[in-house]
Amino acid sequence: MHPAQELVGGEGVLLRPHGLHDVGGQRAADLGETDPGMYITLGDGYAKLGQYDRAARAYRRALEIDPFYAPAAQRLKAVGA
Repeated sequence: MHPAQELVGGEGVLLRPHGLHDVGGQRAADLGETDPGMYITLGDGYAKLGQYDRAARAYRRALEIDPFYAPAAQRLKAVGA
């Protein structure tokens, strides 16, 4: 299991102390993760929360890593970016 996945709850939302919530995988992204699939997971989590600008950024990052990664291009189009 990827280290970032250990932090993710059932719906891709990481519960932090004191009731703060963040999309699972954001810390890995902040540390420079290079797996485009992780950014798809991150973007999907943001999209579920209605944070489409953040979702689009995650999908764009996946495309920076792999410009031919079709799932990222498809999701980017779906969020209207």
